[in-house]
Amino acid sequence: MKYWFSIIGVALVVFLASYQITLRRIPTMKMTMTEKRIAGVAGGKNIMYHARRPDAAYRGVVRPSPDQLYSACIFDLGKGPVVFEGTAPENSYWSLSFFQHNTDNFFVVNDREIGGRAFRYVLVRKHQPPPKGFTPDEIIISPSKTGIVLQRVFINKEDRSAILDSQRRQSTCKMVALS
Repeated sequence: MKYWFSIIGVALVVFLASYQITLRRIPTMKMTMTEKRIAGVAGGKNIMYHARRPDAAYRGVVRPSPDQLYSACIFDLGKGPVVFEGTAPENSYWSLSFFQHNTDNFFVVNDREIGGRAFRYVLVRKHQPPPKGFTPDEIIISPSKTGIVLQRVFINKEDRSAILDSQRRQSTCKMVALS
């Protein structure tokens, strides 16, 4: 009987260790690698990187769509809040998605909410005071110090691709001083 309890005990330990590695460690490790790669091409953290339009060879984004334009910012709140500004295009799908360091999505805004209007959001950590001049609707609390913000723009008509790309490239992500 002791033998079976030992086998069950070892199996339980192996199961719990596998669970921890698979569901908790691997996403964080993958996110760390992704953050380093994107920050490397962007020129650092808290800088918006506007990727080229995807084609058959492009793999900067997992399973990219050639009908979408992608921009990304690796945020690091270690030295203070980060501000995201730009304008959502009119009459085309657009989204701004915030992902914490463990890959969980914690905030999304899209064209149905603000299509065609300027946006401005400040990202802060819990218990970190936001800078002055932001309304409560513009303040986003991040559950992690680092993560990724992904902007997507759908090219709904090919003749609008240059306009949508130009507009997307005006979106920024930058640290802001607390005032």
